[in-house]
Amino acid sequence: GLDGALEANWTEDPYAITPILHDAGKMSQAGVQYIQPLDRYVMLQWYYPEPYSTDFNTTRTIWHFYEAPKPWGPWRKFFECEFTPEGLYNPDIISKSITFNADSNSCEMTLLTAGNWKTSGKPDSFYRMTAYQFTIATHNR
Repeated sequence: GLDGALEANWTEDPYAITPILHDAGKMSQAGVQYIQPLDRYVMLQWYYPEPYSTDFNTTRTIWHFYEAPKPWGPWRKFFECEFTPEGLYNPDIISKSITFNADSNSCEMTLLTAGNWKTSGKPDSFYRMTAYQFTIATHNR
């Protein structure tokens, strides 16, 4: 949980916890990475938007990018991207890939995704580890 000074309040009582981020139906397994050159924590979330059936038969995946000054927040969404028709999921930043561009206050990085689960087992399947290059920039340093 958080107090008014945005400091972590640790507890062993699961009934006393406070969520640090909530977005109903749009949260997944979180991967948080500290981007040292930008002095920010970045968290990627993914979800399959409706409509989809009970077997998650979807042709779209949406990724949300959040940033925060501390691991407990406050978190702010700063970017969203959609993949159609792929079912790309579980994006994560490779920490060793982060390079800082001092002249532009930006970082280049590689994101990995588990691929398109919808094509699993097909000969030319996109269901494999796939890398994407991203640039993240800040204007408040």
